[in-house]
Amino acid sequence: ALAAEPSLMVLDAPTSGTDPAAERAVMDLLRHLHAQGHLTVVMATHNLNLVGNYARRIALVDLERRVFRIGTSAEILTDDTLTRLYGHEIRVHNINGWRTVLAGGTA
Repeated sequence: ALAAEPSLMVLDAPTSGTDPAAERAVMDLLRHLHAQGHLTVVMATHNLNLVGNYARRIALVDLERRVFRIGTSAEILTDDTLTRLYGHEIRVHNINGWRTVLAGGTA
């Protein structure tokens, strides 16, 4: 995919099925490619812990494929926004500088 030197890369769950070290390696590579090569990366993922620490902008999409909300990671990954989207208590914590999303009880 990179041999053609694209300006846009669209990825569907690029870290699915990988261990945490491989997830970080893939995301570090994508961040580097974006920063160095004028590459725009659009990806779909369910891993909020990972994308919340790498993505500049996030679009949350509901089950009917309608955009729920678009914004920066800090704007989107909040307790209130995620609890409303998922219908369950969600808490976002900062642990050693890493944004961490945890599911709790029923909202």
